[in-house]
Amino acid sequence: MENVTALLFTNDYVKTAGEKPVYFYQPMTGVTDVESKMPVYLRTETVSKPKQLWYTGLSRTEKYPLLEVLDEDKVVPDRLELEASLGERSAGYQWLMLALAADAVMYGQGDQLVAASAQNHFAMAALSSRLTCQPDYPEEKRYTLPWQAGGISGLMLFFGLMLIIASAGDDGKTLSGWFITIMAVLLIGLFLGMGTLFTFYYGDKAYEHMGM
Repeated sequence: MENVTALLFTNDYVKTAGEKPVYFYQPMTGVTDVESKMPVYLRTETVSKPKQLWYTGLSRTEKYPLLEVLDEDKVVPDRLELEASLGERSAGYQWLMLALAADAVMYGQGDQLVAASAQNHFAMAALSSRLTCQPDYPEEKRYTLPWQAGGISGLMLFFGLMLIIASAGDDGKTLSGWFITIMAVLLIGLFLGMGTLFTFYYGDKAYEHMGM
């Protein structure tokens, strides 16, 4: 009972041995930083109705709320508490539980739900024999960059200011061409320059954050 079981998931094994693959889904409930929890986040799938719940090392505060929620949703009709079935809990129980659930998946017993707790850290995982579908890639979206938004803002502010000056000025008095040119350069150039700086600055920050 104390032996640790290692599980190897590989497509090549499925081709040679012809057995069903086992897919491991890590629930994202309560995870606020996906990048630190799962660096390569590929696919997700909801295993809605597992056939059996395997759990070990759960305290009463963890066990009863979990079973109550499963009863309300009418999922997991069968449960197996390893301590009650195999004796006193040990460090290898969560490995044994994972191996039993994986074996059940491979031999056609459907989706399995695994729950474990070690040192007051509750964890759940789902095992499934269903291959996840390729995710739909989103259509390309074009967003307004800061330098574009800055240029548009400066242009709109310039026309608005010219309209105010023209409406408030004396009758018959025309604005100087140099004044209009200077105002256009100042307003449009200022906002466009600020937008350009923001574009380069946050673009570099984004690449730095992605490690590029």
